[in-house]
Amino acid sequence: MVDQRVLVEHLLAGGARVSGSGFPVLRGQGARLQRSLINYFLDEKNGYDNFVNWNGYQPPFTSIQPESLIADKVVPENLGAAVVTEDMFKKDLTPYELTPTVDQLWLDAWTTIKSGA
Repeated sequence: MVDQRVLVEHLLAGGARVSGSGFPVLRGQGARLQRSLINYFLDEKNGYDNFVNWNGYQPPFTSIQPESLIADKVVPENLGAAVVTEDMFKKDLTPYELTPTVDQLWLDAWTTIKSGA
């Protein structure tokens, strides 16, 4: 078994640190690994499996539609509107903002929670 710290140090050693530790620019094998992971998570099949079987995160796929998620019983019918679709970004979402009164109620409740009361 490979020690994870040794692996990370090896991957970071080939990169350049841009802003101190923790913000490397990978090169070589590290860069290939990074791109492979990104491609893996952006793959539609892997993204769908992640959404259905793991944590519910939905990458921005235009192929995943609320109707198919409801038909596959991934999302209950009453939550179909909660699935983000591409057309939601094409229209003004301002009507979905909280009213000032409701926003103040939320802020008051959050302040109470943060104070530990």
